[in-house]
Amino acid sequence: MSNNRSTDILIIGAGIAGLLTAWELARAGRRVAVLERDQPGREASRAAAGILAPLPSWRYPPALLALIDWSRQVWPALAHDLEQRSGLPVDYTASGLLYFHEPEFANAVTWAASRGVVLESLNAAEVARLEPALTSNPRPALRLPDVAQITPGRLLRALQEAVLAEGVRILPHAAVRALHTANGRITGVASEDGDWRTEQVVLCAGAWSATLLAPLGITLPVEPIRGQILQYAAPPGLVSHVLLDDGKYLVPRREGKILVGSTREHAGFDKTPTDAGAAELTTAAGRLLPLLAQAGVTRHWAGLRPGSPDHLPFIGGYPELPGLLLNTGHYSTGIVAAPAAARLTADLLLDRRPILDPAPYQVNRA
Repeated sequence: MSNNRSTDILIIGAGIAGLLTAWELARAGRRVAVLERDQPGREASRAAAGILAPLPSWRYPPALLALIDWSRQVWPALAHDLEQRSGLPVDYTASGLLYFHEPEFANAVTWAASRGVVLESLNAAEVARLEPALTSNPRPALRLPDVAQITPGRLLRALQEAVLAEGVRILPHAAVRALHTANGRITGVASEDGDWRTEQVVLCAGAWSATLLAPLGITLPVEPIRGQILQYAAPPGLVSHVLLDDGKYLVPRREGKILVGSTREHAGFDKTPTDAGAAELTTAAGRLLPLLAQAGVTRHWAGLRPGSPDHLPFIGGYPELPGLLLNTGHYSTGIVAAPAAARLTADLLLDRRPILDPAPYQVNRA
C-alpha cells in the first residue's frame, strides 16, 4: 500500500456530509479522496430516520432554517440525480407530517404564516379520516403536507456510487491518526491507509471531529449525542404520514417498516442500544400509534449525532490553520441540511460566491 498518496482535496469522513461535499467538489473538476474510519455511511447518517424537515421547525434558529430551506428546495432534484447516476433507489417520498403536541400549536401556526409554509389545522375527526389507523386515539393535529422523507441506507448507497462515478476515491477502514502541518498550514494526514499529501483537508467526521483536532491544540465544541430508534413490522400503508408528538416521531416506510425515535443521550462514544431507550421509545410508539402494540419490534439501533452548543453546524475554514475546512456538528439536521452544507463548503473552498452568508457557521463565531 503506497505511503505517497496525494490529492487536491482530502475529505475525512464518508457520511452524508463527506460524500455530498465530495460530490460538489468533484463536479467542479477537483481531484478528491475520502478517508473513512469504518465503512462509508455507517455512522450517524445511516442511523437517522431520514425526515427532510427539522422537528419541530419553529424552534430552530434562523441560520439553521436557512440551510434547511435551501436544501429542501433541491432535495427532489438531487434525489432524482443520484438515482439516475447510481441506478439505485433513494426512496424520496413526499409523505407529509402530522403534529400532535397541542401546547405548540399556536407557535407553529404563527411560524408557518410568517414564512409562507403550508399548514392545515385538523380536528380529531379529520385526522381519523386522513389516517384511519389513528381512530382508536382521536386527537387534533397540524398537518404539513410538504414534508418529505428519504431512506438513509439507500440514500448513502446511491450517493456512494454516484460519487465514485465522478472519479472520487473512497477508502474505507482508513482512520486518520493525525493531521500534518508545516509552516502554519495543513500539508496532509497520517491514516491507516498511509500518509496522504494535500493542501486542503475538509473535516466531515461528525462526532469524531473534535478528537482529530485536539492534538493540534484546537478545541472544537462538538460532542456525541446518542439517539436510539426502534423499527416495527407493520402492514404496508398502515399510516402514510410522518407523526410527531412532543419530541418523538414515527416514520412509515413504503414496505411496511415503521421507525419510532429518538432518544437524546449524553453517553460518550457508546452506541449500545439500551433497555431504558427501548422502554422510552415503546411508550412513544403507544402514544403515536396504539396499533403498534400488536406489531413486533424487528430492530433496535443507535447512532451518535455530532452536537454543537448552539445546534448550528461548523462550516468554513479555521483561520489559524490554512488548508483546513469544516463541515461538521450538524446534530439532528445532518440529512435535511446536507445539500446546503455541502454546497456552502464547496463555495468557500473554491472561492465562489456562497449560497448563504457563511458568518453564522464559522468556527470562531461569537
